[in-house]
Amino acid sequence: MAGMDFAYQLDVDEVTEESVLKLDLTPLHRSYHIHTCLGLQEQFRDYYYKNRSLQLTSDLQIPFSQAFVESHQTYLAQIAGYFIVQDRVLRTSRGLFLDEQVETMWETTAAKVASVLDAQFAQMGSATHLLLVKDSITFLGATLRQYGYGVSLILEPSDIMPAFPYIAPFSSMVPDSCRIVRSFIKVSVDYLSYGLNSNFYDVVRKYLDTLLIDVLNEVVLNKVHRICLGESQVSNELATFSYNLLPNYVGFQFDPWRGLELV
Repeated sequence: MAGMDFAYQLDVDEVTEESVLKLDLTPLHRSYHIHTCLGLQEQFRDYYYKNRSLQLTSDLQIPFSQAFVESHQTYLAQIAGYFIVQDRVLRTSRGLFLDEQVETMWETTAAKVASVLDAQFAQMGSATHLLLVKDSITFLGATLRQYGYGVSLILEPSDIMPAFPYIAPFSSMVPDSCRIVRSFIKVSVDYLSYGLNSNFYDVVRKYLDTLLIDVLNEVVLNKVHRICLGESQVSNELATFSYNLLPNYVGFQFDPWRGLELV
């Protein structure tokens, strides 16, 4: 049985002599050879297939003790490792594993992983976490594609755009506020530049700070807290903000054609 002592190397990108990963299938090949000599080849095949199926079922269970963003790399890595090993077994075991068996396992796995990803993406509220998981999925797909596995079903969930960044119904408040602030600065400078006060820059900055900190900041926070309001009501209140609340506070009135004017 000395001829059955095979040591297979698993090539990875940018490998060096120290970083070559060795996949030693000698024990598996030896056991299969012994069972074949004893006339128990079919029994050993069934035994191996059933045990690998149980292992796969275990590997596909996501841990509940950790958030998915913390455990997803381990989860995806063990799936990749499992099918890389089974691909090597299929290619070197001379009949221990069949193409149909590996294909069935992979189809089951792809459907399961896609379902898990759909569920996790639906619960994910952070763009950073989403991108982190997407990167891992892309790496998984690129790795297993090299071994001939179809990965389109798994990659499809990563192509779904999430509900964020969220565009709120009152998002027009941002450019509207910018226009108001710009008009406030321009009108203030124009008005004060005709006076005798040569330090009008400090005066404008003082009132601009009041506008931004005490008025605009408070209004924006109120709108965020009231995000559940209907779009039409928010729009109406935004108009109230633009024409009444802000100008009255700083002593200016707002004209949609000429901007802010001193009362």
